[in-house]
Amino acid sequence: MGINGLLPIIQPAGRRVHLTEFKGKRIAIDGFVWLHKAAFKYPRQVIKDPSTKLLLPYLMSKVNGIINCGIKPIIIFDGQNLPSKQITTEKRKQEREQALEKARYFEQIGNNAEAFKNYQKAVAITPETVHTWIQELQRNAVEYFVAPYEADAQLVYLAKSGYVDAVLSEDSDLIAYQCPTTLLKFDDTYHVLQIDFQNVLKLIGLPADTFTSLCILAGCDYIDHIDKLGPKTALKFLKDKNDPHKVIDMVKLNSKFTVPDDYHSKFDQALTTFKCARAYSPLTQELVFLSTPPAIDTSFLGAEMSENQLIDLVKGRISANTLLPFQIINEIPRSMSMPSSSSRSEMSLTTHYNTNSSTQQNITKLENARPNLISRVLQQNKSAKPSPSKKKYEIRYDDPKNPQKRITAFFKTA
Repeated sequence: MGINGLLPIIQPAGRRVHLTEFKGKRIAIDGFVWLHKAAFKYPRQVIKDPSTKLLLPYLMSKVNGIINCGIKPIIIFDGQNLPSKQITTEKRKQEREQALEKARYFEQIGNNAEAFKNYQKAVAITPETVHTWIQELQRNAVEYFVAPYEADAQLVYLAKSGYVDAVLSEDSDLIAYQCPTTLLKFDDTYHVLQIDFQNVLKLIGLPADTFTSLCILAGCDYIDHIDKLGPKTALKFLKDKNDPHKVIDMVKLNSKFTVPDDYHSKFDQALTTFKCARAYSPLTQELVFLSTPPAIDTSFLGAEMSENQLIDLVKGRISANTLLPFQIINEIPRSMSMPSSSSRSEMSLTTHYNTNSSTQQNITKLENARPNLISRVLQQNKSAKPSPSKKKYEIRYDDPKNPQKRITAFFKTA
């Protein structure tokens, strides 16, 4: 998370302030920062039950502390995985899986300290964890949004559009996104490091887009890093060449550095992501770009969404991972394999059959869901089997803890 080695370089452009200086203002807050800190206190419990309420006291104490400073908080959550971040996402997932194996091993041999450390490395913030907090935010009338894709892009859009006065986070990526005012290093005394983007440009001596190029060359989540190229060296090269692609060509000729394959095109894609990422406009209730993208294939910025689907996601009514309503997810046993949000299907819902009256409510919830959402569950679930007619598909949900709780649904091809 963040740009490699950036903060020490730009920190002189900031100033340490108390949050009460923002009294009467609106601040957008990266909710995942507090979620991760809360989850680190109870990593094993969160892994076992992602929707646990154990995190709520810590989370709401932070929210209430902000409110007590006279500030209106708007909590922002990550949404769907960004296609341009797929490699980074998969790498982190593998690291968590490896850590979970170690945690269980250490727990088995009685080394609880090492087990706890590895559970902390293994814990992930899931849409179910987010949903639990969202319900509490709703009860306390605290504003929130689930970003269509990256929370960083959503935070920056709210700041650039004037919806909020500043953004509170621990992620220096916000500076690469050219966030007008970023508040970092929030501590228990409610002091923060305020960094205004214009002051960063004055300190560094680069135009805005060239500064973002510096962040990419230094190392970010959207591209493999050039080995041994740090921000100070990248800054020196950029000031000398005034063109990031000339810097890349120069670095390729130097045996000290290792440049990943196809770095030029991937660099352009990363730059477009920082400049043109997708976000949600609370004023127009539309999916928008931070700025107009170039006339190229921009699928790496994320797919289009229907108006209803966008609103459901932003309001936290559906899971960012599956795009299924949470009430349906809660009825499906955990043993069932859930699909990713990127999967698509050409099937539509027709008729449901259930084995007893106790599951009729589950069937109703399934029927009320959009057919394309249900079909994605069908598409990747291994229990889906073609019926003799070869035009219908059957899917069955069995709860191993309750043999009577069974739903059998029939679908037909569109």
